[in-house]
Amino acid sequence: MKRLSVVLVFTIALLVSVFAQKSKITTGVLALQSGKPGEAIIKFEEALAKPELIKSGKDIAKAYYNLSQAYYQAGLDSALMKTYPDALFKAADNYTLALNHPEGAGFQKQAILDNAEGNLWGALFNAGATVFNEETEGADKKALQYFTTADKISPNNFLTNRMVGTCHLVLLDTANSIVYFEKAIKIYKDKYVTATEGVEALKQTDEYKKDSEQMSFLYQQLSLIYEAQHDAGKGLALLNEGSTVLPEDKDIKRMELIIYQKHPELFAEAVSKFETAIKDNPEDANIKLAYAGLLEQSGKSDDAFKLYEEVYRMNNQDLSANYGMGAYYINKAASISEAKMKLDDEDKIEVMNKEIIALLEKAYPFMKWLHEQQPNEREWLSQLVTITPILGKDEEMMEYGKKLGELSRKAEGN
Repeated sequence: MKRLSVVLVFTIALLVSVFAQKSKITTGVLALQSGKPGEAIIKFEEALAKPELIKSGKDIAKAYYNLSQAYYQAGLDSALMKTYPDALFKAADNYTLALNHPEGAGFQKQAILDNAEGNLWGALFNAGATVFNEETEGADKKALQYFTTADKISPNNFLTNRMVGTCHLVLLDTANSIVYFEKAIKIYKDKYVTATEGVEALKQTDEYKKDSEQMSFLYQQLSLIYEAQHDAGKGLALLNEGSTVLPEDKDIKRMELIIYQKHPELFAEAVSKFETAIKDNPEDANIKLAYAGLLEQSGKSDDAFKLYEEVYRMNNQDLSANYGMGAYYINKAASISEAKMKLDDEDKIEVMNKEIIALLEKAYPFMKWLHEQQPNEREWLSQLVTITPILGKDEEMMEYGKKLGELSRKAEGN
């Protein structure tokens, strides 16, 4: 009889404990519905601290789901965030536990009604964007945590993958950056390019406009990464795709020209690209200057000079145009001087000396103008010190030489 009493007492105690745990879930739900997420969190956490006392799997799933909602609300409350700084992360963890629970099917439907996924994703993404723009130590890693968690909640979201990739890039994790950038591009193409239905309607939305603006960045940044990895061909192929997907985007076309400019070995391909770009954008000085630089690297200095001259006529205050024209005359003079050193015919040498002086007279005003614009640039002073004595401008040579010496002494002092 005594043993039976002990068993009965134990059973009653167990039932009381089970009831208490379930009661905490009910109390938590009521607190949540009353707009008291802090109280709800306490009750749900107490209940889930001993899940073995909760007999119903559905009640466990219920506790996880409602706890995720309580943490979500806490994550939007600045006061509660002081108590629960990781509220949104805990909201994501409990949301996942609820929906993945064997008894969580019912809450998958509830989540749709509550727009739980969209709300939680939005809160995580916005928090990540806010942190990303902060200039504080560790901000990039914290932002990555928010964006990565958002990606787990909604894994096929274009913007999330774009930002996860960007955070990895900022943190110098190029490999992961590539993974997420490529995934973001695929998500965009699947939605707006290769889809067979509803594409035209989607292209009328603000979401399409915003996503497209981000795509330009993705194509450009990913192409630069490939180029930095010594695979310019892959980068150019990606930009070519980008021009097809976003035919009106001029920045993608400019990036293509930049990569061609950095790779003279691709000169044959670059020529048609640059000439088409100049034809389409005749007033764009930057394209002409970039092409001029490529032509110079490829030994076509006369063709490069014509472009510098065009830009100079468009804007005689352009630094690159002034430098390009001045350098052209100086290099021509240097080439003649080098050839002259191999001759012993006095008459030919005299003719060449006159040619050198004529070229340097043309170069002089450009170098002088450059020095006036950038008085502390050693290159302009060095050229002027070389040119002026040949042109009989000895006093100027002394002045420029003195300035050059002062700059050298300052550099040594630093």
